[in-house]
Amino acid sequence: MPYPFADDVLLRGNRATLRSLSLRLDRATVAMLNSSRVFEDKRNNFKVSISKDIRANDIHLVSKVDMNQFIGNMVGSAQSLELYHMIPFNELIAAAPQIHGFKHLQNLYADWLELSVFNMLCLFKAAPALVKITCGIFNLGAELEGIAFGDLPDYIASTYGNTGKHFQVWNKSSYKGTDCKDTIEPVILLALACPKFCRIEMSSDFVSDYRTRMAEALLSDKYSKYASRVSKVRSYVC
Repeated sequence: MPYPFADDVLLRGNRATLRSLSLRLDRATVAMLNSSRVFEDKRNNFKVSISKDIRANDIHLVSKVDMNQFIGNMVGSAQSLELYHMIPFNELIAAAPQIHGFKHLQNLYADWLELSVFNMLCLFKAAPALVKITCGIFNLGAELEGIAFGDLPDYIASTYGNTGKHFQVWNKSSYKGTDCKDTIEPVILLALACPKFCRIEMSSDFVSDYRTRMAEALLSDKYSKYASRVSKVRSYVC
């Protein structure tokens, strides 16, 4: 944030009416926002769009303490959050429960991001009001891969049931050109953890194959007893 706006002057006097804020983060900007105590009042009715300033390329130098403070004061005030290649997201998720950083968040857009199923379950705990997420998927997560193949659905239902109690929509990003074959099990497991999950959105290139594979999965011995719940998750072209 270069001169003449090296402080929070642009944000003074408009906090009651601000609806959208776009930030390019560098080390100096994070320090300024923290020292100015911007949005420490925890308002929650606006959208924040965050990217890193590729000209500075020093966001990785921000300490975890300072980044946690930023999440708590700035991101924690937002109802909608767009992230564009910002910080390591696993650290952000890990920090959020301790600082209540995602308490009001309803919509998260990070189409470049690939989360594990376990990451998503942790996110639902950190963001209990989350309704929609846009992201990719890459695996179950090491924390779940050690559970016996046939026991995983029951484990998710009993351990994480009602974790994402407001979550409804997953827009599965195809940012890296992934297909749908690794989407089937995550959708089933998320349906067991999130009672209102009802919509999976994906590229038109994948939706037909997804529907065929899901129908086959719900006839299998492993998943057939969950068919009535999972079938409520409808697929749509995004």
